[in-house]
Formats: sequence, structure tokens, C-alpha cells
Amino acid sequence: IYHCISVAEQMSNEEDIVVALLHDVYAKTEGSFVIKGFNDSINDALLLFSKAGGDRAEFLRAIKENPISRRVMIADIKDNLDINRREFVNKDIFAQFDLLRKELEYLEADDGQV
Repeated sequence: IYHCISVAEQMSNEEDIVVALLHDVYAKTEGSFVIKGFNDSINDALLLFSKAGGDRAEFLRAIKENPISRRVMIADIKDNLDINRREFVNKDIFAQFDLLRKELEYLEADDGQV
């Protein structure tokens, strides 16, 4: 839960904060449920995170197309790159960091590519 709070703290509006707080619930459960009371923008962004377990390139393309999920995913990756969050560090972590940096670069690129 601390990770989601950390991601939410990087957000600047209510919709982004809600999605940041719940993004891992959808990613870890592959949830496909809509939450009544949340607007379509929030539910659409959350539903994208339910695809995290599928094809990664397709997932990232979809995330990049949605402004809310894109901002949340960028903050999520930055938080995951924080080495101070790790209990231990080994070569596998550094390989994961390399992949995360590439994903971050892709999401931050404003090159019209999605």
C-alpha cells in the first residue's frame, strides 16, 4: 500500500490520485470491474491497468494513449526505480531497472508514437 500512496503523492489532481491509489488493485487482480460513483475517466484509466499481465508492449501503448493512466504509470515506474525501496539489490534488480527505464523513456516521449 505504501507504493500506491507514494505514487498518489506525485499526482496533482483528484482523478489521478484515485487511479494512483487503485492502480495495483487492478494490475494484480486483473480486475475488470467498474466502480459506481467514479466517472468514466477514472474507470477507463483503471481498466487499462487490468491488462498489465498481458502483452507488455500492447499494455504500454494503451497506457500511453490515456492521459490519466500515462501520468500514473510514469509515477509508478519512477517509484519502482527508487533503489531505497528495495530490501536487497542483486543483478536481477538491475536488469529490471534497465527494462523500467526503457518503459519510462517510451511513456515520457512526446513523439506522437503510441
